[in-house]
Amino acid sequence: YLINIRGKYALKYAIMAMNYAYKLGINKEIIIKNCINLKPVKYRLYPIININNKTFVNDSKSTTVSSTLYCYNEFKKEKRPIILIIGGISKSESFSKLKIAQKDSIYIYGKDRNKIKRQCDGICFNKLEDIIKCISNNKNEVIILFSPGCSSLDQYASYIDRGEHFNHLIKKYFGDFDE
Repeated sequence: YLINIRGKYALKYAIMAMNYAYKLGINKEIIIKNCINLKPVKYRLYPIININNKTFVNDSKSTTVSSTLYCYNEFKKEKRPIILIIGGISKSESFSKLKIAQKDSIYIYGKDRNKIKRQCDGICFNKLEDIIKCISNNKNEVIILFSPGCSSLDQYASYIDRGEHFNHLIKKYFGDFDE
């Protein structure tokens, strides 16, 4: 069966819910049908498009370093290099625990970009659009993980607003796609 959610914790919770529903006496076919129709939380490990040898993942919901690490760990087993986009207003967690493979890169933007840069090895940009513009010139096969690990409130009203802006920029620089 195909379940449209990604991440070991999301799958674990889905399985727990299915078992609980089964124990409550809900018909197995109904449980399976509902699981097949599950949709991931918008902007949490949300793959949006594969274009020009690039896979874009919108994880704008990530507002902590732990969430960013979770997202990165979900994709690091892939052979392609990863560009991890982080930034905004950092919280109390340190980005120094963000260890990435040598083949991967970190691009940092937002209000606390210099503070974050002191905690992890990355390249600083002023705005998210500057990063997407830079990536549009990259001809390599790569996974782009937008998993900020910070509050969005330096430039956006919410993580949803930030996620929508990321999608808008991908459309602007790489072409339209269905959301």
